[in-house]
Amino acid sequence: APPKLDNNILRLCYLIGYIDGDGSITADYNGGTINLTIASSSKQIIEWFEALFEEIFPFRLRARRGSLIMELESMWRVCVGGYRAARILDILVKLPVPKLARKWENPRILEMIEQSKRDYPEQWSVRLPIQDEIDAYLATLASAAPIAA
Repeated sequence: APPKLDNNILRLCYLIGYIDGDGSITADYNGGTINLTIASSSKQIIEWFEALFEEIFPFRLRARRGSLIMELESMWRVCVGGYRAARILDILVKLPVPKLARKWENPRILEMIEQSKRDYPEQWSVRLPIQDEIDAYLATLASAAPIAA
C-alpha cells in the first residue's frame, strides 16, 4: 500500500529511498535525455508516484512527454523523461538524506541537468508548486546549528 504521508518533504524523501531500491536514473546518450523509472509489483504504489509527480512536478512543466505507466512481466513501472525528469532530480539531489552515490552522483546525469537549465532557462524559471516549501526547508537546515559529537 502507498505510504500515508501528508508532508511534501517526507514524500520526496520516500521517493528518494524508493528510487535507491527499485528505481533507475539513466541517460539516453544519443539524445541527451534523462530518464527516471520506478518499478513495483503493486500498481497502487506506481499510481501513488504518478499522482505525486502530477501534484509536485505538474505535467504543464514538461518539455517532452509526461509520465508513462506500463506493465511488463507482472511488474508495473512509471517512467518520466526529459526536462520533467531533470526538474524532479534537481530537487531530489538537494535534499540532505542518505542516497546511493552510484545513482545520485553520476557526473553525466548531473551535467545533463545543468545543460537542461542552460537550454531551457524560461522553463526552469517556472516555480514548482512546492518550491517555497522546499526553499524554506533547505534554509532551515542551512541555518541550524551543527549537532555536537
